[in-house]
Amino acid sequence: MPPSDMGQAAAQSPGYYAARMAVIVLSVLIVVALAALVVGLIRRSGAASDAPAPASQADYSLPRDTEIVAMQSQPQRVILHLETPEGAEIVILDSGTGRLVRRIRTAP
Repeated sequence: MPPSDMGQAAAQSPGYYAARMAVIVLSVLIVVALAALVVGLIRRSGAASDAPAPASQADYSLPRDTEIVAMQSQPQRVILHLETPEGAEIVILDSGTGRLVRRIRTAP
């Protein structure tokens, strides 16, 4: 058999056809995987921009001659135990806005 006939015979063999199909299928899988990777990166970068912005600085003024005895933090709250000239009190503030949520004064 001449060399050109051997190439045509090999191109028509079942092994050659199976190898060719395997290359095509694997190439398609690589393209699909790369597309999924790009979509995942785009989604993840978009989710980061949807996160809430950090809270701005919040101000709360204490009454004159007030001493902070203790402070605790809870989710979205700051709790201050204060000693004022009028007596002890507990102040609960919103940690994001600095807004007074509740003030509890003790009886003298």
